[in-house]
Amino acid sequence: MRWACGKCVQEYFLGIGGTTVLDLLNYPLYPNNPTGSSNLTLFQGPNNFNNNFGTRVRGYIVPPQTGNYTFTVTSDDASVVYLSLNADPRYRQLLCSVPGLTTASEFTKYPEQTSR
Repeated sequence: MRWACGKCVQEYFLGIGGTTVLDLLNYPLYPNNPTGSSNLTLFQGPNNFNNNFGTRVRGYIVPPQTGNYTFTVTSDDASVVYLSLNADPRYRQLLCSVPGLTTASEFTKYPEQTSR
């Protein structure tokens, strides 16, 4: 299921070497000076965007109804998904992650890419 974003922004940072989330986190321009950004209408980034880049998506997601949900992430190289009940990063919880490359439709390559 693709979720509607209440308000989600994708920020991208070009010129990052490496393949890990730590490469993005250690990039000198991260997080305050992205190369660019765009508003998302779905909780999904674009396919075949670029090479040597990192992105951060943040915002509010709107579930279609109250209930329990499972999250799965795919990524061209590593990624992590956090969720919090508010905007304070201290309260975020890791939901799922991808330690390496997956295709956009490869949902079962790594056990940790699906939330509990």
